[in-house]
Amino acid sequence: MARLLISDYGLFLGVRKGYFYVKKGKDKAIFSPSQIEQIIVLTGGAAISTAAIRQALKFNIPISFHLSDGKFIGMIKRVGSANILLRKKQYEARFNEKGIEIARKVAMAKIYNQRTLLSQYLRSRSFSDEIKEEFYKAIDKMGKYIEEIKNLFLPKDILKAEAEAAKHYWNCFKYLVNAEFKERKKRFDEPKDPVNACLNYGYSILGSQVWRAVEIKGLDPYGGYLHVDSPRRPALVMDLMEEFRQAVVDRVVIRFINSLSNENILEKGMIKNEYRKKLVSMIFQRLEEKITFEEKRITIMDHINRQVTKLSEFLLDRRNSYTPFIEK
Repeated sequence: MARLLISDYGLFLGVRKGYFYVKKGKDKAIFSPSQIEQIIVLTGGAAISTAAIRQALKFNIPISFHLSDGKFIGMIKRVGSANILLRKKQYEARFNEKGIEIARKVAMAKIYNQRTLLSQYLRSRSFSDEIKEEFYKAIDKMGKYIEEIKNLFLPKDILKAEAEAAKHYWNCFKYLVNAEFKERKKRFDEPKDPVNACLNYGYSILGSQVWRAVEIKGLDPYGGYLHVDSPRRPALVMDLMEEFRQAVVDRVVIRFINSLSNENILEKGMIKNEYRKKLVSMIFQRLEEKITFEEKRITIMDHINRQVTKLSEFLLDRRNSYTPFIEK
């Protein structure tokens, strides 16, 4: 099964004789609905026929839409059934020990995965003794925040500890990109920084895939445990994303940035289309890579679906605890 990406200005997606076709000028490509699991629209300059939308709904193929900065803004999907009991359990857990356990586990997993990434690059790269010492100190301090989170009982306190650990992670992250970007740090007040733009774009793509997995299972994307409830922020999606940010996005962005030379990949603060297509392609390739966790060697996308299932089973009292995704 493949994802059909609509990323170029002027593309048209239609249907003829039961097959999807993508056309631009005289160029045309044909796809069988049975080969497509998702349609992803990354540009506002493309067009989709109502026949194509109906065909996608018929074959249960969701169509997701993203803005130029990668932000996921919506999805067209077939009407499904609702799991009322699961949602009741989901909401109840926000006010009991289950919700706190999930919040702790998610935050701890994120820090574990950040430490793993730093440790692996520390072993595989050549750094000066001074930089190595920064890595060692960061990894040690991040481990202490993991221990601290084990004894916290409020989401805001857990988030605060996670944010402190993240400062050490990003301080080392800058050494993992090539010389042209080496002095850059991830700063939320610098959206025009190319590394930051790539990370945020990647997180938006990851978020759309987690959102889809959450909705398929019948959970409420907005009913989370670590992140603050908001009608504009899908808290549960953001919670579950934390376990996969490093495995899916951070590693890809490092490879992507390091494949560039002194190139200006931004235009008006946005990633240029040619670079955006390459980045998106690399992220989806990464989602289809197989890795082993809990003795199961499956794709990362399947691990995402599995984590959503495990969470649902925990909420329904079919599991004694929730085990987050930890990358080895």
